[in-house]
Amino acid sequence: MRSHTDIIDFRYHAARKAASRLAGSMEWQVPGFGPETRIMTTLGAIPAGLLRRGDEVITPSGLSCGIEWLDRVGLDADFLASHPNAHPRVIPAGSLGAGLPERDLVVSAGQQMMPGKTTRATPGLPLPPEAVCKVHGFQYTLFHCGRPVQVLAEGVWCPVDELSSLRGRRSA
Repeated sequence: MRSHTDIIDFRYHAARKAASRLAGSMEWQVPGFGPETRIMTTLGAIPAGLLRRGDEVITPSGLSCGIEWLDRVGLDADFLASHPNAHPRVIPAGSLGAGLPERDLVVSAGQQMMPGKTTRATPGLPLPPEAVCKVHGFQYTLFHCGRPVQVLAEGVWCPVDELSSLRGRRSA
């Protein structure tokens, strides 16, 4: 005979599996930078994993803007296994032309970029399958400056919007 605890445990795991299947079919849209991706600040290029609230990032106008909110989102192996879109993307150094990015650029699939001299953000560049970096755990750095700005990540301009703008994004 099953105990009450066994039934609850079974229901919990069944619900978790169902939620994971549903979530796994959703497209990962959260922007973010890999921990070693350097962001240009008034102090120079700082790895995203070391950025702090209050750090001043450089914008295209040459002026700086302070980071008002920052978070680090850690994804474990279980989450990444059920959300393949959440794996980081690696854009190899020099692959965008004109020596950009300056070093390998590691970003979330949801991070927009403005390669070259374009002023229009692209949700994602057409990347070969090897651009997806399969990992067993990863941490993205997300931040905003209180208003939409562009930051320089490994020499590539990337928009950093207020996270409230994510509410309007939908899966394709």
